[in-house]
This record gives sequence, C-alpha cells and structure tokens, in this order.
Amino acid sequence: VDTPLTTFDDIETIYNELSEEGISNINFRLTGSYNGGLDNTYPAKLSWVKELGGKSGFKDLLKSGNENSFGVYPDFDFAYMKTSDWFDGVSEKRDLVKSIDDRYMSKREYDAAMQSFESDYALAISSSAYEYFYEKFDKDYSKYDPKAISVSTLGSDLNSDFDSDKPYNREDSKAFTTQMLEKLSEKYDVMVNGGNAYVLPYADHILDIPTESSNYLRASESVPFVSMVLHGYVNYTGSALNMQGDVQYSLLKAIENGANLYFVLSNQNTNALKESDTYNKYYSVGYDIWKDDMIKYYDIVNEALGDLQTSRIVDHEFLDALRVIDAEDT
Repeated sequence: VDTPLTTFDDIETIYNELSEEGISNINFRLTGSYNGGLDNTYPAKLSWVKELGGKSGFKDLLKSGNENSFGVYPDFDFAYMKTSDWFDGVSEKRDLVKSIDDRYMSKREYDAAMQSFESDYALAISSSAYEYFYEKFDKDYSKYDPKAISVSTLGSDLNSDFDSDKPYNREDSKAFTTQMLEKLSEKYDVMVNGGNAYVLPYADHILDIPTESSNYLRASESVPFVSMVLHGYVNYTGSALNMQGDVQYSLLKAIENGANLYFVLSNQNTNALKESDTYNKYYSVGYDIWKDDMIKYYDIVNEALGDLQTSRIVDHEFLDALRVIDAEDT
C-alpha cells in the first residue's frame, strides 16, 4: 500500500498556517512526488503519485503557489536511478555508469552502527545520457507550466564512466552536467544540493552547504568561507535544522553564515517511516511537532538577518566573550 506522507493539499495547509504566523516567503521541495514515490523510477517519463493528489492535485498546487507567491520545487534525481520498471525508458547497457571491470556502479550509504553498507542503493546514470533524458522529461514537465525545479544530486555528485566503448572522466561529466543545468536555468528557477562550484552560475537555491569546517584534530578555527562568497548572490541553507543533534548550535551557525533555515518535514503517517530500513533515519520530521519551534526559530533568524539578505559578507571576526552572572541567575 502506498502511504502518503505529505499530500499536495497538505502543502497548501502548511503554507496557510505558517503565513498566518508571518512566515510567507517559503519554498517547498517535493521529494518522492512522482513515479512511485520515494523509491521512484527514473524521470524519463513522468507520473504524479495519485495518493498525493495526482496530476490534478499538482496542477492545483502550482496554481496556489503562483497566487500566493510560494515556491514549488519538485525534486528530480537525474544522476541516479532508485528502481526500474518495464518501459521506463532506461537501458542499462546504454545509460548506466560502468566500472573498469564492467560492473554497473551504485551509490550506497555506510551504516556506522552496523559497520556495513546499507542494502538500499541507487544505480548511477551516465552523465552523457542527461541531455537525452532531459528532452523526454521536459516534454511532460513543461505541460504544467511550472516555474521551478529541484535537481538535488546534480549540484553535489559527479560520476566518471568507464564504459569500454564510450568512456568519460569527471571533467567530461562536469561538462555534461553544466550543459544540463544551463538548459534548466533558461526555463526554471533551479534548486540543488551541495553547490559544487560549477553549479553557481545556474542555481537559484542551494541546500545543505557546509556551515562549519570538518573540525578535524588539527583544525584551529571554522571560517564561513563558502557563505562569504555566496551571500547576497544566491539563496542557500545549511543542513536541515530538525535533523541536527544540537539544534541551538546549528541555529547559531545559520546566523553566523547568513543562511536561510531548512527543514525536512512530513505532515501525516510519519510513524510509517520507522518500518523502513532506508527511511527510518527521518525520525524527527513531524510537522505538527515542529511547527511551533519553526516559527520561533524563524523569528530569531529573521530578527538577526531579515534586512541583510542582499548584503555581502565582507568580514568575519572571532570575539572573546565573558558571561556576567546577574541576579536572575543566582
């Protein structure tokens, strides 16, 4: 049974509730809204999940977004294929990345607790196939007259392809990726993850940029260099605030970096995520639980940065501070 986590109607409800609290400048990234949901087939063809509202629900959401000025960014993964189906438009021999020993390459996440790679994986698509798939995809997507799109992994991942007939190195992959992003940016506002340097001319929103250093043993200070380069030119966020171990620390880092706030949320059936080996990591995404905190954190950041969104960061200093105990603390 396909279980909806956030329907298209839910997004309108969330926007209405937050806008009543003074939060109206919102962009929604829709993850898992097409071709079967979170474990979707490749977007060579496009079908909106009926449990979320289907084609008509998506049209209504776009209309509401245009009328109320909130962004709708369906997220499409062109770099990886999570699952396959008959007649999905993908040819494994033609389109998948191959290793030197002619194996199909996949992306897996390492589970530190189990000390092994997770069983879930996504097969890598050769960047040489992006243009071919984009032309097929855009015929479907452009029918809805959308204003925006999210292509998360194009901003963070480059894969070489050691196909014996048509090999491509990472520089080739970068060229194919930038060509794809250039075409996207000519028609849509573009949202990506990570923000490698080659995406900067084409991205309007970048999620999950680093807001501190690696904090390795020999690191002395954490300087927000990326933020100093980007602020005032492109919108960006750090990691999702509700997925952090120390929310207060991450909030202060967002202010230091001049970053917008970013949350990963689900509006219903959140408990179903714990039954999944892949998605049980999203244990802290309930909108009803986070709503009040979101409003509080937004007010804090808006007070600190609200009139500085188009300003450049021209300096960064470390200040020594001393806490003075007053009567209320004794």
